[in-house]
Amino acid sequence: ALAQLAYHFSEAGPGAAAKALDYARRSAEHATQLLAFEEAARLYRLALQLQQQQFAKDAAQRCGLLLGLGRVDRSIGAGEPAKTAFQEAAELARNHGLPAQFAQAAVGFESANVITANSGEAAVALLLEAIALHQVDDPMRVELLAHLCRACVYSDRADEAKEAHRRAVTLAREIDD
Repeated sequence: ALAQLAYHFSEAGPGAAAKALDYARRSAEHATQLLAFEEAARLYRLALQLQQQQFAKDAAQRCGLLLGLGRVDRSIGAGEPAKTAFQEAAELARNHGLPAQFAQAAVGFESANVITANSGEAAVALLLEAIALHQVDDPMRVELLAHLCRACVYSDRADEAKEAHRRAVTLAREIDD
């Protein structure tokens, strides 16, 4: 029913845009939980279209939608579209001071990059920036370091990969993660 409501409210015009966007986002999240990733991707794209048309100034909202789209694209094996979504989310997060979303985008970008089997250089740069911004010793920092390890492997940086791995394991043990 949520997807139908999203569609009908999206056709109702600008006055119903907020409801349409909410229904599209919620139905995309629900489809993701049901592992209906193609449907989730369609609904995230609808939500992004509505958001761009009516709420373009809300960078945090757009960033969240892009992260959702990137995750579902990655889940269906669409590496390039996922990388594009994560890269756009990272740019928005960087430009609007959203460090938590930036960290999520960096991790997502690296995961999608593995699917495409490209060099990890772009992911290394993004992850190093995210690590510099994320100053808290928490599970997200462990995840950033672990993804940095893999990105370094995909960049033929064996020593840096080993160091990132060592730091990730040490921190995970320190915080009991």
